Amino acid sequence: MRITTTKERIREILNYYNIKQAEFCKRTGIKSSALTNYLKGEREPRQDKVSQIADAFGLDPAWVMGYDVPMKKKIETTDRLLLYYRLLSELMPSDQELVFNQIDYLKERGKKNEKDE
Repeated sequence: MRITTTKERIREILNYYNIKQAEFCKRTGIKSSALTNYLKGEREPRQDKVSQIADAFGLDPAWVMGYDVPMKKKIETTDRLLLYYRLLSELMPSDQELVFNQIDYLKERGKKNEKDE
């Protein structure tokens, strides 16, 4: 069941993230002329453009198209792990070590808290 139009959803994205059309185009890679057509309701974005919008903002593509589903895309565990790996790989080795040390500390603290309960 479709509850709203794609143009209304794009307007919601602009308002939700408090961004201007230029920033939207920069994040999504969609041309400003195409965005203007979407916002006027003169054209509907093709599926690849809907995917670009959804990916740029972490949204569910069905929500972008106007369907009654949660706005935010549910991140699967494997997607989350790939994201963490990508972020870690961009850090300097010394910073990576700091992150791993912090993770070890948090794991140990969690184990200690479990024993205390």
